[in-house]
Amino acid sequence: MKSPNLQSVSRTEPAASSRPAKGIKRIFVGPQGIRAGWRIALFWLIFVALFAGAGFVLKGVLHVNVSGMKTIPPSFLLVAEAVQLTAIAVATTAVALIERRSPLSYGLQGRARGARFAGGVVTGVVGISVLVGVLWSLGYVQLQAGGIPMAEAVKYGVLWAIAFLAVGFFEEMMLRGYFLYALARRIGFWWATLLTSAIFGAIHGINHGETVIGLLQAAAFGLIACLSIWYTGSLWWAIGCHFGWDWAQSFVYGVRNSGLQIEGALLSAHPVGNIWLSGGNTGPEGSVFALLMTAVIALLMLLWWRRGGSAFARVEAN
Repeated sequence: MKSPNLQSVSRTEPAASSRPAKGIKRIFVGPQGIRAGWRIALFWLIFVALFAGAGFVLKGVLHVNVSGMKTIPPSFLLVAEAVQLTAIAVATTAVALIERRSPLSYGLQGRARGARFAGGVVTGVVGISVLVGVLWSLGYVQLQAGGIPMAEAVKYGVLWAIAFLAVGFFEEMMLRGYFLYALARRIGFWWATLLTSAIFGAIHGINHGETVIGLLQAAAFGLIACLSIWYTGSLWWAIGCHFGWDWAQSFVYGVRNSGLQIEGALLSAHPVGNIWLSGGNTGPEGSVFALLMTAVIALLMLLWWRRGGSAFARVEAN
């Protein structure tokens, strides 16, 4: 198999129109219908409009304000992610109708979806567990029991699992669903990977308590998520890994996630020492050891999947 280069994987577009557009219409419509740039812009316009409208309702009418919370309750994340996931699903469906495709065609189809998802979950849980274990063994994090009864722990574990599953679906569909697929058709998969991963890292800058290492780690996760799409042809591994990592670090170990602490964690974690090594208030994702862990995961992915070639390229070529 040849090493993938930075060229477009596929230039496939919707079926060509029988009549070429004329005049000012040509700015918006090309031989293949509405131009790709306008479809991408429409995708983001729909998402932002729905998200902003829901945000106004939550903050202005229901008086939800995350900045005043000492810990994040599962109910807040459940509502917030339900809103965001709905907005991204509507935006994806809208552009899918324009392109005459199924909304699931942007990463939610593919073979062995259950196995891919389960493999991602295991990778995420094991990855964060090894990372926390390394920090604990080196004295950069202290772990204590969360002090909640077992019945409460089970309840919180289930609620947080649902909430972080929604996080996984939303964040993967937002940048690595339609947006990645549309960009890949125009500028090539690997350039689209670099762009979406950089955006994913930058978006995390809005979280309070983020550090430079934390932003780099978010971008690095974007890279391995795209790598999984290249080899599996779907989002399922990335969704599972995203969910498993977030759920284990926040609920099981009680560490901060981008500076945020959740309610009802099984354990309680406290960073100790140099923030570049411990991660400080950012959590383990703010530690240089997190970047090393991500590099190890990427290497294992390459060793495991590269012999099968690119499922993404095969799917998009059809």
